[in-house]
Amino acid sequence: MSNSTTSNKTLLIDTIKYNLLASIGVLILIMGTIGNLFNILLFTRTSVWCQSPCIPYLLGSSIASLFIIYTTTLTRMLLSFQITSLYYNQILCKIVVYVSIASNVSATWFMIGACFDHYISSSDMVTR
Repeated sequence: MSNSTTSNKTLLIDTIKYNLLASIGVLILIMGTIGNLFNILLFTRTSVWCQSPCIPYLLGSSIASLFIIYTTTLTRMLLSFQITSLYYNQILCKIVVYVSIASNVSATWFMIGACFDHYISSSDMVTR
């Protein structure tokens, strides 16, 4: 294979990758925002709050998931539109990485807490 054929294929793959990042990113951003906002609205109602002890964990997970969606998906969408200012500015890059990782860890631990709380509250053994 010649170098021009290889570079054309690489350019085509990059174009497809950026188009997919842009189109799927918009879909994830819209659907994730709507879903998490509905979760937040549902979990903040007082009638639902009293039904289960794991509701605060689920609310925290939904809030953390919003941060995940907006840091990771928005960053990748900006990359697909060739807006790379976040990658070259050290302070903004570190803030985005910190918020992304902290939100991901928080959402995961909130879900673990909700599962454990639900397991404990629905257990047949009273001593647990």
